[in-house]
Amino acid sequence: MNNTDLFGNQILLKNQRVKGQRINPMITYYGAGSPDIKCGGCAFHYFKTLANKYPKCSKRKCTSSPSTDHSSQFPVCSLYEPKN
Repeated sequence: MNNTDLFGNQILLKNQRVKGQRINPMITYYGAGSPDIKCGGCAFHYFKTLANKYPKCSKRKCTSSPSTDHSSQFPVCSLYEPKN
């Protein structure tokens, strides 16, 4: 399997991560987008509001668990579309 994105950057798989570092799980499936753009500017990024606000991605499975929280600071995947 080729572990590079569309721009030739290496994709870190789960067993290659630095301990404690979170990576965008969408990059594993769809490849990386531009490394200079963050998920907070994507049309699919939103906040689910309950007692608090939780960052989510509409292209991911969404549960009420912190494991599906999607950081605004993640680098974008190839599905990135800018917010209007």
